[in-house]
Amino acid sequence: MDRESRDTFDLLDEIEKTLALDTTPMTWPVGRGRDFLGTYDLATGGVRLLEGGGAKTGAAQQIDIAELAGRNANLDVGAIKEELALVSEACSRSSWRLFARAI
Repeated sequence: MDRESRDTFDLLDEIEKTLALDTTPMTWPVGRGRDFLGTYDLATGGVRLLEGGGAKTGAAQQIDIAELAGRNANLDVGAIKEELALVSEACSRSSWRLFARAI
């Protein structure tokens, strides 16, 4: 987790093109590389933060994304909120909402 990662949208696009599958994320990364804090659950709005020196994630918590900036000054909260808005909008038009309700 200490390495810079590729853009999440690029990874989803590559999966769709390579495997000829439609993708719909269920979680979204909060931060990247050394600034990675955990994942945001798109279905519940919970955040799973890294624990134990980054070895595992904890239970989902209801934390406002803006509050996470206090945990890492390098975190671009505006960019994360913008990405989450884009992903949520795309997902609202996809079938995962039906899937999420079924489980």
